[in-house]
Amino acid sequence: AHHNVSAPIILSGDVHWAELGMGYCAGGQLLEVTSSGMTHTWGDHPFPDSNILANYGAQTGMPIAQRVMPWRYQIRDADTGTQQYYLGHNFGEIEFDWLARQVS
Repeated sequence: AHHNVSAPIILSGDVHWAELGMGYCAGGQLLEVTSSGMTHTWGDHPFPDSNILANYGAQTGMPIAQRVMPWRYQIRDADTGTQQYYLGHNFGEIEFDWLARQVS
């Protein structure tokens, strides 16, 4: 059905970190809010139930990947250019104001 949505939002997870992403397509934009990691994340030090090699790989690999990979949709801070991600425990909350038709 056609609902004339001007700014759709995708909520995603299961990646074990949090981030904000923005894609531009067909003359519009698509916001992605990722929240994942209430029990364990890429930022856990050490990973529960892992061996020392897996822990070392997680502690160094994901922060390096976040800095060097071309995360082309990841939002960056307008002033500093810093990527908007978080590798620690997190959860997301979104409020819908159905009468005003706003999301915050």
